[in-house]
Amino acid sequence: MVRMKTLDSFFKRKRDESIDGEGQDLFDAPSVPQLLELQPARQEEEEQQQQEEEVRFSDQEPHRQEAATAQCEEREEQGQGEDYQTNEPVMFRGIEFLERDPALRPQIWQYPNNQRDQVVRAYLHLGPIQPLLKKYKPSGPKGHRRRFQYIWFSQFPSWLEYSESSGRAYCFFCFLCSRNIKKQGGFDVFTAQGFDTWKKVNDGKKCAFLVHVGSEPCSHHNNAVAECQAILNQPNHIENIVEVITEREKERNRLRLKTTIAAVKWLTFQSCAFRGHDETPQSKNRGNFIEMIKLLAEFNSEIASVVLENAPKVCKYT
Repeated sequence: MVRMKTLDSFFKRKRDESIDGEGQDLFDAPSVPQLLELQPARQEEEEQQQQEEEVRFSDQEPHRQEAATAQCEEREEQGQGEDYQTNEPVMFRGIEFLERDPALRPQIWQYPNNQRDQVVRAYLHLGPIQPLLKKYKPSGPKGHRRRFQYIWFSQFPSWLEYSESSGRAYCFFCFLCSRNIKKQGGFDVFTAQGFDTWKKVNDGKKCAFLVHVGSEPCSHHNNAVAECQAILNQPNHIENIVEVITEREKERNRLRLKTTIAAVKWLTFQSCAFRGHDETPQSKNRGNFIEMIKLLAEFNSEIASVVLENAPKVCKYT
């Protein structure tokens, strides 16, 4: 019977193998005096590593703070954009229910499309909100805090607004013509966010309010002013102009048709021929029908303004 070898027999050290440092195990721990000598050296190395890490952390801390601030701002912007997209439409119930505070009122684009013109007319009827307060809310860093000045309303009386709840300034016309379209940064400062950097107001040509208005007639603010004026000018709206022109054309067509019928009736009763040999405008005798219309036009200026050469080509009735 063959004797089976065990697993340990394969890993046993052979007697003829020589080991460096015979009589000592490679994994034997160092002696106690050696440990005592190594401890101070290890402590010094650990202290040096800690100092280096502290220096690195102190150098990187400002950058980390800036990165964290930027991330917070990005999150706020993303959250604000999500609010813009998820806001539900606001129904217009009447001018007495409109929110007057610029910081609390809903944006114009949040109303249904068929109610926006009514809301804009209602706000234009009420005008911008310009409260007179003893003290306006301060803003800015400590030691350099500034406040809104009531005299600014007299400098920009038509569009400048102030919110008592947020302590910020807004533009009345830009709010009325605002759209849910994101443009460059700061596009909604005077409509949704509000402006409170008061140190930039009294700065000559760089005044924030003057920069907002713009020096060109086609600036965003000036376009908003023109759009609001057009909304108030209801008699010149396209639907009203079309209706007026349509009614006037109807009257002219009726007068032209009556003149043609009168000439046809007279010639029919008299058994006269209608057409002539040459009915061109240069002809001396254009036929009984056209000559009868010319005769009626000579005695009535209104008929003369609507018949023959004064009539449209598509409805001369001749």
